[in-house]
Amino acid sequence: MPLARWTGLVQDGNGNAVAGAQVEVRRESDNALVALFSDPNGTAALGNPFTAADATVWFHVAGGAYRVKASVGAFEQVWRYVGIGTASQLDIEDAINGARYDVMVSTMSDRAAYNGEGALFAVFVADVGNSFGAANAGRSAIFAKKSATSGDWTDPAYMTGPIYAFEAGTTTTGPAGSDASFSITPTAQGGKLNLTLPRGNTGAPGAAGADGRDPGILLTWSTNTADSDPTDGIVKASNADLSAAAFLYVDNVNRAGSSLINFLDRLDDSTSPIKGELTLTRVSDNAQAIFAVVSAVAASGYFKVGVTGHSGATAFGNGQPVSFQFTRTGNAGSGDGDVKGPVSSVGGRIAVFDGTSGKLLAQGGVAIADLQPADADLTAIAALTTTTYGRALLTLANQGALMALLLLSSTTAAGIIEQATAGEVRSGLADRAIAPDVAQAAMAWVAGPADASTMTFDQAAGVNQTATATAARTITASNLKNGLPLTIVFTGNFAHTYDTAAFDFTEVGGVPISPLWPVYLVSGSFVAARSGSTPLRRQARDAAGMVSSAAKAREAGDLASWSAGLLSARRRRV
Repeated sequence: MPLARWTGLVQDGNGNAVAGAQVEVRRESDNALVALFSDPNGTAALGNPFTAADATVWFHVAGGAYRVKASVGAFEQVWRYVGIGTASQLDIEDAINGARYDVMVSTMSDRAAYNGEGALFAVFVADVGNSFGAANAGRSAIFAKKSATSGDWTDPAYMTGPIYAFEAGTTTTGPAGSDASFSITPTAQGGKLNLTLPRGNTGAPGAAGADGRDPGILLTWSTNTADSDPTDGIVKASNADLSAAAFLYVDNVNRAGSSLINFLDRLDDSTSPIKGELTLTRVSDNAQAIFAVVSAVAASGYFKVGVTGHSGATAFGNGQPVSFQFTRTGNAGSGDGDVKGPVSSVGGRIAVFDGTSGKLLAQGGVAIADLQPADADLTAIAALTTTTYGRALLTLANQGALMALLLLSSTTAAGIIEQATAGEVRSGLADRAIAPDVAQAAMAWVAGPADASTMTFDQAAGVNQTATATAARTITASNLKNGLPLTIVFTGNFAHTYDTAAFDFTEVGGVPISPLWPVYLVSGSFVAARSGSTPLRRQARDAAGMVSSAAKAREAGDLASWSAGLLSARRRRV
């Protein structure tokens, strides 16, 4: 007998056609696979399951109630209790608007394969696309041939309404405890769904996590205090009271048997007295004992680590796990000594050495801000220190020298007023004090120029000069000072010629006299004295009257008697 035909469309949840599905048909009564055919006469068998060529699934089968499953990968679509070919159950085609069709295709282009069919041949198109306007895009429709003419199709008889597509819009977090809400923003093919969701309440704090694994080297504590190999993975101290322990005895391997030799050998590499800080931590409760490491010496199977400066826990229990951590100290600096300062200080004060060791500093009493800035005054004071006066003024140790400068003076050292030398007296230098002995030295007899045709007497060399002439000479003078006498005593009685330009002589009673300079010339029986007023002329005559006795005394070699006679003549000038 003829077999009934069943046709179905495979679509996903969004209504999209799914092609190439694997189709399986079972009888609902016993779940058995049934025989399927591609023709109503049952001559061309299909496999069960079989693979559909497109999204349309069709087959011929004996009447009954069936379960049809179409699947592609993880996707599947199931039709239950599908009645096929019985009087009591309609085919699904008859349920669609009372319409029947001969074939189902996915798109309008697929329909073109049936353009040559005869009149009333019907085709179900799953998606007509935009062939009939964007508003109908995605709709399904049945087309029937109006005649045998190719492509002579009826207008679409739509099986589904317009497709309205919704897309995600905005999502907004509302206040905690508020109601959720939504809105739809219309679009050309549907709308955008906008959501407002209330913020959730703050949750309770989570439980505390487990402590992290101790980062140190894991060992086991032993209460044995002997200086011996503690055995694998064991550490112990030289004293049960850790605060009194001088050594820790550490095995060459940790609890897992990993070698610690290189690590332990580096514990004392620092050149500083304190090699580093060592911390032992009890794993069970984090109790810690902390030491300063001063040495590390290898022994047979273990290291003896010298420690000092304990702080923290004073004991660990036998067999308790502990971790061993070490922080190295940097190498000692290259300085010659360790300099230490006071416990506290005042900011800005100058540090000074305390004692003579060169290693101790003390706080100075002067702040840097109180120092004299390098201004013009300080520069002037610095310049003053280069003089004897300045050093005496600025240095307390030179107080005696300062007082000597203020009270005394000499011909080689300055005081309040510097004393003149004999030469300075004769030259008439200003701003000098004349001591009696210096004045006497300035008037001392000195040898005049050597015998020559012209003899120049320098008053700066002496105010009383002697000279020898072997013939008549030209006599001149230099460096004459107003008010200062020049006395010349010749050996040899000749009529000399006197340079009147130098002496400015005038003749008074036959005696050449200088009006400017008190010059006395004694030559045989000849004396010259300064000219001027009548008393000076009389003085010259008186002086000339003394020539006889004075000359005789000079010729006899008694210069002292001659000088006394000449001084008497000078006293008579007053």
